[in-house]
Amino acid sequence: AANPSGPWTRAFQNEALNILYDKSGAWPQSATNPSPLMLQNGSIRLYFTSPDANNLCGLTENCIGVAQSDSGWEGPFIPYAHHLTNLESEDAHVFIDPRGNFHMLTNINTCHLRCPKGVECGGHSWSRDGLNFSDLTVGAFGPYITLANGTGWANAYAERPLTVQNEDGSPLA
Repeated sequence: AANPSGPWTRAFQNEALNILYDKSGAWPQSATNPSPLMLQNGSIRLYFTSPDANNLCGLTENCIGVAQSDSGWEGPFIPYAHHLTNLESEDAHVFIDPRGNFHMLTNINTCHLRCPKGVECGGHSWSRDGLNFSDLTVGAFGPYITLANGTGWANAYAERPLTVQNEDGSPLA
């Protein structure tokens, strides 16, 4: 889509993201699980799961990378880094709080190697600029969901964390 309001069409080959597939080896051959964040100036940060063959991220080769387009959704997206986190991670979700701080939530339990079923294994990291993040805190969220009526639901694992924010930008859920 030309903007977040649509209309949307299926794109199997997104030319704007081809820069993430650099054949030189400097960037990953695959960038998956994209999570866009629109900044106030209209630029787009695209956080994604980025393999690192040297396993610098932890138990698996999955790191979190970021690319940015200063010209909006059409790109091109210029890579900034493909190793933003200190632990293996996937499924990054980044939001900005009312004070202007960036928060990254990730699934640290890549391939279910770090935590057993039912354990809080979600990661949280923060940043002032959305590019240089703190070390991930393990256990920031888990697979137990408290419902509005006070009852709960226990899942085996927590995948693809997302945040819903109030109008002022504070996290709601």
